[in-house]
Amino acid sequence: MGSGYTVEAEHGQPRYAQVTGAQPGWRFDFAILEGGDPTGRKRAEAREFSGDDINGALAEADQMLRLGFIRPAVMAAWAATAAAMRARLRAAGEDAGGTAPRVMINELYSSGILSADEFNQLEIMYQLRNEIVHGFSSPTPDARNVEFLSDLTQRLITESEKAEPQPA
Repeated sequence: MGSGYTVEAEHGQPRYAQVTGAQPGWRFDFAILEGGDPTGRKRAEAREFSGDDINGALAEADQMLRLGFIRPAVMAAWAATAAAMRARLRAAGEDAGGTAPRVMINELYSSGILSADEFNQLEIMYQLRNEIVHGFSSPTPDARNVEFLSDLTQRLITESEKAEPQPA
């Protein structure tokens, strides 16, 4: 099964499931092995956030926060932060296209771009983001979470704009 394999391409699969499921005590289990990094796959129309897009996402987060929509505000701020992390890594000469958040956080810390305190707080924000996105109940975030992400995002973007692009 090469890199172009898709579930839709396997026309016999529904039949396999039907035949297997008809056997007493049997069931058809489907597993995808060697799946790629889902953040590495982008829709054809997807493009990297520009500075204006990042600022727009932060403005949306701020507006949601003022209206009392804290969880959506965290998500909007996180989107801006993820884009800023990629931009900062690229400015440092790293390949950051589609990079998973965990990898970006670790790389930013390893390269000294994030302080230990920022790293720890970003870890907490990443866990909060995952809980929200995946529909888990978590302690209610507050405005400080959004403010932290916004401040960090602004710093990363400012540093990215000032940095000389390094070869990857």
